[in-house]
Amino acid sequence: MSRKILDFDEGWRSRVVADYQSAVQKPLVLQAGDWVQIHRREEKWPGWLWCEDQNGNTGWVPERYLLRREEGAVLCKDYDGKELTVRSGDELLVIQVLTHWTWCLNMQGEPGWVPTDCIEKIA
Repeated sequence: MSRKILDFDEGWRSRVVADYQSAVQKPLVLQAGDWVQIHRREEKWPGWLWCEDQNGNTGWVPERYLLRREEGAVLCKDYDGKELTVRSGDELLVIQVLTHWTWCLNMQGEPGWVPTDCIEKIA
């Protein structure tokens, strides 16, 4: 798959062009003000950090949602790490594009992240 970065306005319709199977069984859900420990960076998708919350739950968090402190980092914005499993041909409503991932809604109204290179804007 190509690594294209889309910069379209939020709230546009898209079509899935490549299947994606969510690898997340228990998504990390955080609220603004929550503290996390940062463990490592994601190499495949720059801008994502593997974090652990105060309850021991782990998951990828967008780096731009974090304000780093010596003891870890604090969330500046609510975050939900849920990913969607999608199939080629599915339609999605894009809400936000963020460092190679897209937060969107499927046609059933279910929200989640999908890799940006798996979708294309519907003209």
